[in-house]
Amino acid sequence: MVGFPVSAMRSPEVVDNLNTLADMGIRTMLEGFGTAPDELAALEDVSVSCVRFARRLVERQAQSATDSPLTAALTTLVPLVHRSGAKVIVDGVHTDEQADWWAMAGADFAIGDRYGPACPPGDLAARLT
Repeated sequence: MVGFPVSAMRSPEVVDNLNTLADMGIRTMLEGFGTAPDELAALEDVSVSCVRFARRLVERQAQSATDSPLTAALTTLVPLVHRSGAKVIVDGVHTDEQADWWAMAGADFAIGDRYGPACPPGDLAARLT
C-alpha cells in the first residue's frame, strides 16, 4: 500500500497519480486525514483504499467530552469515509477506552501503544506466532 499526505491532494498531479495507481490495482491511503471539508471532497476525486486519521485528532478525542463538537464530528466522519469505499485507520490509540471508543465509532483498524510498541516488520511476524 502506498500512502500520501492528504495535504498533497491540493495538487492536480497528485490526484492524477493516485487515480492512475488505483486503476493499476495499487492500494493507496491518505494519511493525516482530519475534519476539513476539502479533505472529504478529496475522497470524491480519488479512489483510495483507506484513510489514516491524523494522530492529533485521535489523541485529542481522548481528552474531549462525549458531547464535544470534536467527538460529534469524528462519529460522523467515520461513516462518511466508509461511504467513499475507504477503510478508516486511527493512529495513537493508547488505552482500552480509546480502542473501545473508536471501535464504537466504526474505525476498521487502530494502531498505537495499546497494541504494543512499534517494531520492525520482521519482529512483528515473530510476535504473532
